[in-house]
Amino acid sequence: MAGTLTMTASPVAARVTKYAFAWTSDASGDVNGTPFNIGPGTILAVDFIPSGGGTAPTAAYDVTFLNSNSINLFDDGAGTSVGADLSATVPSRRCPLMGTAAVGFFRAWLPGDACSLVVANAGNAKQGAVNVYVTSRPL
Repeated sequence: MAGTLTMTASPVAARVTKYAFAWTSDASGDVNGTPFNIGPGTILAVDFIPSGGGTAPTAAYDVTFLNSNSINLFDDGAGTSVGADLSATVPSRRCPLMGTAAVGFFRAWLPGDACSLVVANAGNAKQGAVNVYVTSRPL
């Protein structure tokens, strides 16, 4: 996998950082960029923003956010990812939570790590953006 991926980090509120990823898929429909350092905290929300027109990704494309141990930080711990089967036309905001209805849901703590955004099944030369909002404030 290759494609192109850029990331910018910017503060958006007290103790909240927005990690903005812009991506373009390769001929196989994939993106796998260089790992970026993400500060410690919890993921508050994730925006998935498909490009419009001829560069819109294929319907039901997937985005994962892997730490240095290849653990998908968008996963709920039960195998469901907030980055699975995304719309090619409608932007969405989602929140990765771990747990079950029986024990309750919570946000997992990120110790600060090198993370990689990975896009799959997007189609040839398609584009989109992902915004990951991380707070260092205890929840």
